[in-house]
Amino acid sequence: VFLLKSKSYQGAIDALRTGKCYVVTKAKTALALTLSDFWMMAGGSVAYSGEIINIPATVVNAKQDQPVLYIKVAHRSAQDINEPKPAQNNKKAKDSVPKSSGFHSRSTIKTMATVKIISNGRLVQEYNQPLPLEVRFTPDISGLKPGQTAYYRLDIIDSNQGHLISNPIFVKAE
Repeated sequence: VFLLKSKSYQGAIDALRTGKCYVVTKAKTALALTLSDFWMMAGGSVAYSGEIINIPATVVNAKQDQPVLYIKVAHRSAQDINEPKPAQNNKKAKDSVPKSSGFHSRSTIKTMATVKIISNGRLVQEYNQPLPLEVRFTPDISGLKPGQTAYYRLDIIDSNQGHLISNPIFVKAE
């Protein structure tokens, strides 16, 4: 799945180059997993899949103002695919929290999903919830030293064996 700024060849190349895409394998049903939100906010800055969010040392060592990872996962039916989706918000969001993509599945089927949050190759959190689901996760970045980078990505599987793997969001301590 490509997260395009423009529906063009160059838009697809840009999405690949910048990590604005994720992989979904076909489920046993006509419903596919979709990642309607996956972004991190810290200190007024926002990063999406494939981007780096720089976190000042004062935030790394503080107990408040920690970064938050926002995740929304749902099913997307063939009917939903042909409907336009609102554009992703601009990342200049110092004064406002980014809005969700506005996607809501029409499905009334309650499918369970396991959402695994992976950081630097290790499972840091796992959720087992019915779809659609929304998660706000506060990662532990206290071990990051200035100049170090960590990443957070998702590995999601639903009870129909649909599978979604995201590109990472990178967190760099300044």
